[in-house]
Amino acid sequence: MTLILAEASLDDGFIVADTLLTVVPSKYNTGPFNGKYHALKVHILSEKLCIALAGNYELGLNIINQAYKYISNNKVVNNTIFDVIFSLYEEECKKQSQALHECEFLGMLISSDGNKLKKVAFDGARECKKAYIGNQEAYKQLQSARVPGEYAGHQSIQQPDGTYITIPFAPTELEKNFVEITEAMTIIPLREKELSVGVLGDAVTRVRVNRFGKFEYMQQVQAGSTPYEGNIGISMLTSSYPNYGIGIFYRAGFGYCWIAGDTEYCRSINANTIQDFIQKASEEYNLNLVGGTW
Repeated sequence: MTLILAEASLDDGFIVADTLLTVVPSKYNTGPFNGKYHALKVHILSEKLCIALAGNYELGLNIINQAYKYISNNKVVNNTIFDVIFSLYEEECKKQSQALHECEFLGMLISSDGNKLKKVAFDGARECKKAYIGNQEAYKQLQSARVPGEYAGHQSIQQPDGTYITIPFAPTELEKNFVEITEAMTIIPLREKELSVGVLGDAVTRVRVNRFGKFEYMQQVQAGSTPYEGNIGISMLTSSYPNYGIGIFYRAGFGYCWIAGDTEYCRSINANTIQDFIQKASEEYNLNLVGGTW
């Protein structure tokens, strides 16, 4: 199962997702992560378009791959892309004799007249300000796990002469929701294991609209803080330029990457160090991975 939440405002937006796959094609026996499969469910297809999927992952990934080819060939991304995605989905379901309840998609578009969020499902594309797709029970559990954050009431801004001034600071409701949802997404897999929603370590997939008005994957890094914990740690590195994608490297000496628009669930990279991992991801998959390197 899957759980993905998104919210859009005039000049901001986010998508937060889990990574666990509970149903994979029969040709896969056991996944690379403790026998389970984790996958990229939020795909940045261009600096202005991001698509997330829930449901039949193989079918949904096929639709996202077709959408990526469509925008690559047409070089134009506008509000009609959501109808294109539904048409691709409808056509593929007919080919495979599948019902239109197989998948759901969340699409976010950055545009000059404000960011657009639409949910694409069996009944077409509908515009939303907030939306989720996936496991309904997991959504309820996530909402109950949300805890209001604590935020500083002021911020310091450096002036041209090097001095600082202090001004009031208050996060927007969207920023508060992003923090609370991210934290709750790491909690519910531990608390409600039967929900079949999970993340790799605490590495939740997060996409934000950055200050330049472009989509980017967000990074995360963890490591042991004492000598007694040994060589433990995980770094989620991101490539927020074509090719878009995510790399996850374990400090113990192995890593994997997920590429947006790719038809493979995940790709293993044989590397002993995080520096080797970054270099091989660049050479083999044209990923410009950046992030914490301990």
